Amino acid sequence: MLRYGGVIWVIWGKRKLESSGRFPNGGRIRIGSIKASKWKLWHLRLVLLSTESFMEKADDKQSENG
Repeated sequence: MLRYGGVIWVIWGKRKLESSGRFPNGGRIRIGSIKASKWKLWHLRLVLLSTESFMEKADDKQSENG
């Protein structure tokens, strides 16, 4: 959501079978990778997201919807 109230929709991550696009595979980044500067090429910046739902990995590595 933009400051003036507009919304920009973006694709989050790239699936393994998608060959096109400039993003690396996956839809998440581990904090350790960011701190190790492994994502420096992508010029990361902090943003706030307005989401309808999300998915995360639990401690037992199972996916959970939120």
